[in-house]
Amino acid sequence: MDLDFTSLSLSAGELQSRLKRLLDKRSHFGIEFINWKVHKALVNAKLEPYLGFLHSEQFGKPSLICDFMEIYRYIIDDFIIEFCKELNKKDFITKSEIMSRGKIGKREYLNDDETKSFMLALDKLFTSMVNVSRIRHGKRQEFETLINEEALLLAKYLRHERKLWSPRLPKLETDRQTSKRMH
Repeated sequence: MDLDFTSLSLSAGELQSRLKRLLDKRSHFGIEFINWKVHKALVNAKLEPYLGFLHSEQFGKPSLICDFMEIYRYIIDDFIIEFCKELNKKDFITKSEIMSRGKIGKREYLNDDETKSFMLALDKLFTSMVNVSRIRHGKRQEFETLINEEALLLAKYLRHERKLWSPRLPKLETDRQTSKRMH
């Protein structure tokens, strides 16, 4: 995906470098956020989060969480990319920090307002309505509810209470309402 940086005050290369580092940090936070939501859904569905199918089983690695959250990873990735498209130079701060062996290095972060905005927008993403029918009633539901219902349907499939399980994927609207800043 190409991002257009021409309207911003930084050079394209400098901003691209900052956004790559930011995407790495925000992506990690976004993935941890969905991991937590998926973990909760799987445990509520009485599934063992450490026994997965696709990711390797290693001590302390929640393989089923990793497997299950891949279904929704594209949503987090799209959300983060859309959020980052709206950032500019004033949204970043640089901090000097002690790195390994007592050396001081500089790291870039989102400023406090943008960090708060990111967290609020991410929370809003999980409470946003998606056009996927609920199991029992309704044509729409919150994204977090969909994750919970899919965990229950997977559990029923694994217990042979259902013949088939095919994840219901939300079709995201292409507007930027979910990633819009909250100030």
